[in-house]
Amino acid sequence: MNDVRPEHLTYLKEVHNKGELIVAGRYKNGTGGLIVVCTENYERALEIAQNDPYILKDVRDFTILEYGKFDPQSVP
Repeated sequence: MNDVRPEHLTYLKEVHNKGELIVAGRYKNGTGGLIVVCTENYERALEIAQNDPYILKDVRDFTILEYGKFDPQSVP
């Protein structure tokens, strides 16, 4: 897995440069990590996940969880 990490980090930088990466990081217990993206739709989030070198090289798997973005203006 460590041999794929540089490719994974380069890929995350590309996603960041497109303005879609919110936050990413490893879990301290070593079980994986979390990547939060903001995309126009589910299909784009799926494309980002499927093109990660960790996934392409079958090193990790992924689960996509959709979330609603908090709008402070919605609170009176």
